[in-house]
Formats: sequence, structure tokens, C-alpha cells
Amino acid sequence: MAARRARLTFELLESRVNPVGNVIVKPIGSSLYVTGDTADNDVSISQTASNSFTITPRSGTTVNSGTAPVRIDNVMGDLVIRLGNGNDRIGLGAFGMTLRVGRDLILNGGNGDFELNAIGHLGVGRDLIVSHAIGDNRLTDFSTLTVGRDFRVSTGPGNSETGVLNSGPGVNSVGRNLSVINKLGSSSNIFNAMAVGGDVLFNSAARRDDNIFNYFDGGSEEGRQTIVGDFVVRARGGSAIINFIDTDTRGDVRMDLRPSTYWQAQIGKALLPGIPVIGGSISFFAPTGDYNQLRLGELNDVNGSGLTLLGDLSVNVGTGSETILLSGLTVGGDTSVKTGAGLDEVDIEDSIFRGSFELWTGTWNDVVKIERREGVDNLSSTQFWDDVYFNLGYGNDTLDLGRAGDQGTVVRILEMAIFDGSIGIDRRDAANVEEFGVKGRYVRFEQSGPASLFDNPL
Repeated sequence: MAARRARLTFELLESRVNPVGNVIVKPIGSSLYVTGDTADNDVSISQTASNSFTITPRSGTTVNSGTAPVRIDNVMGDLVIRLGNGNDRIGLGAFGMTLRVGRDLILNGGNGDFELNAIGHLGVGRDLIVSHAIGDNRLTDFSTLTVGRDFRVSTGPGNSETGVLNSGPGVNSVGRNLSVINKLGSSSNIFNAMAVGGDVLFNSAARRDDNIFNYFDGGSEEGRQTIVGDFVVRARGGSAIINFIDTDTRGDVRMDLRPSTYWQAQIGKALLPGIPVIGGSISFFAPTGDYNQLRLGELNDVNGSGLTLLGDLSVNVGTGSETILLSGLTVGGDTSVKTGAGLDEVDIEDSIFRGSFELWTGTWNDVVKIERREGVDNLSSTQFWDDVYFNLGYGNDTLDLGRAGDQGTVVRILEMAIFDGSIGIDRRDAANVEEFGVKGRYVRFEQSGPASLFDNPL
């Protein structure tokens, strides 16, 4: 039975809004402007007819100084919402209904806490732009979202939650680019069932004790997510957890993580049918953090390929202890994996590398295992089709290649391979290796065979 993956959802917090303000609703040309004051504002905006919007006051807020809803017709242009300073809350749409903006939907929360909830179906003809200056904010879209051009979110200092969760059928589509920029504070960005016609960018900054969560998670019965351009993540400070799952990408995947404490990243397949494809290259750079983990390919230990990468794979991680798992991965270009100082472990399972492969594990006592994971019924080997070079660096390192007597855990080497234990008391166990053409060379390994109790001393 296939493993089940927990669905990621928001836990709605108790609102801190204490509405006492007045909101001015005014049409200008074919556009509608909704403007709050410096007090706390709370309104909902719904649409019961094409190009007509109804603004309803809530929790004591007034609209145009009155308590009754205000309806504005013939709005074929932009919907511009600027709620100003204060703790503000706005609702868009209604369950089972569609709210459609002809051109741009612009929301600005000003200074103070800001909360936006969208339900039903939200359609924007051109750009959806959400900005917030200072304070905590929560932007949650439980609707099916359609944006004709760009979807941009920009938040200032404060804790931030942005979620496009898609509670209904269909996918959320963005015609061009999707970007989320969080200036300073803890941030949680969750997107699922997305189809993006351009690039995706997550750019987050945090204080040391803050957390950064970026989830781009397939999670749709309609199939995997799609990105026509690149997927880019930049994270600074705090801790960083990144999931990029069940998504086809024509461009590159680039992650630059520089947390204060630790990072975790997953790129590949979870439960949806088929194999995700990345048409470009993967570049993963994380020079800081400790007790870190990177998983590429199959993410739930189910047999079969988990990710196809047509370009190059580059992994460069720095000081700290790292665990890197490549499982069910096919790489069409060259592969380079580099770890820095720290106790690192690199595991490779059921993967094919068509280009050259180089591995540098840096300083300290590191472990490299290929086709050695216990408790996994492997059905395919790991294959290196081009030249291979391993350098295990300074320290007492271990290299394990295959499990003896098990045809499902074979390491196949088709071209020249050099495995260098480098400086230290290093051990190799080439228990199940098939070589074609040039023989593999093992240099500077002081021990060979299975590990004993006294091997690899600290």
C-alpha cells in the first residue's frame, strides 16, 4: 500500500483585529478603490453579478460612514484596496461563488497586522499584487485561483503566512511569474496545485530564532504542478525548511540557503503518479547551518524512479553536519557534490548518472554509502555512465559500495573511476561492484572489507 503523506494546512489563529474604523468605497473610471483609515478595518468583498462588487462592513467597521453594504456596478478595470495603518482584515469572495477582477487586484495592508482570506474562485485578469509594510500578516486563499499575469507578495518586518491551498477541484494558475518576498521575521509559504507560466521566487529573511517554511507541494488530483520557468529559493537567517515536491519544471531549480541554525530541503516525488521532470539544472548552495538534510528524488522509499533531471546537478554545502540522500534519481548532465567540515553522510540509491560524477566530502569523519540502505527492497542498481572521482578529504572516512550477494544492490561503473580516501584512516568495502572497461582505482584506503567494532576511530 502506498505511503500516505500528511497534508499541510494552516491553523487559523485567533484574530487580533479590533475594528473601529471607516472604509471609503469610490469608483474612479472603470476601477474601484477601497480605502481604509488609520483605525482597524474589517470588510468583505463579494460579487453576485459580473463587474459588480458588494463591500460589506464587519465587526463594527463602517463603509462610507454607514453600516449597510455598498454595491458598485460597472467595475471593469482594477480593484485597488488600501486599508492603511491599523490592524486590518478583509475577506474576498464566498463559498461556491466567483469573484473576478477585470484587470489588476492590488491589496495594501499598510502598517499593523493584516489578514486576508479568499474563498470560492478568485480570478484576476492581469496582476495580483499584495503588499504589507510592518506587522504580522496572514494571506490565505482557500479558493481556486486564476491570475492572468504576475502574482506578487511582498511583506515587511513581521511574521508572515501565505497559503494558496486550493480547497476545490482544478488547479491554481498564474500566467507569468509568482514571487513571495518576506523582509524580516518568521514566514510560512504554502502553495499547492499550481500551474505557473513563468518563474517562481521565494525570498525570505529571518532573525536567528525565526523559522522559514517554503512548501511548493503538488497535492492535486489533477496531477503534478508545472512551472514553465525557473524555481528559485533564497533564505537568510533563522532555520529553513524547503519542500519542492511533485512538480514538473522546464527551467532550473536554484536554492541558496544561509540560515543561522539549520536547513532541510526535499526535491522530487512523493505520491502522485509519474516521474517529475526538471528540464534544466539543479543548483543547491547552503554554506551555513548544522544538522542539515537534503533529499533528492524519491521521498517516501517507494520503489521506482523519483526524479528526472535533464541538466546538471550541483550540491555545495558548508560547515556543519549534513545528510544527503540521492534516491531514484536520473541525472542527464554532470553531477558535483561537495560538503565542508563536519560529520557528513552521503547515501545514493537506485540512481543513474549519465554525465561525470565528482564527490568531495571535506574535513572530518564522513560516510559514503551507495546501494547500502537497510530495510529498502531495491529493484535497480546505481549506475555511473561517465568518469567518477571521489575524494573523502581529511578524516577517518568510510566508503561502502553495494551489498554482497544482492543483485538489487549493485554499483555499476561504466567508465574510469577513482576513489580517494585522502588523509586519515579510511575504510572501503566494495562489496558489490560491476566494472565495465577501465577498472576502478582505490587509493589511500588503509582498511578494506566490512566495518568492525574498532574501525574508523574518532
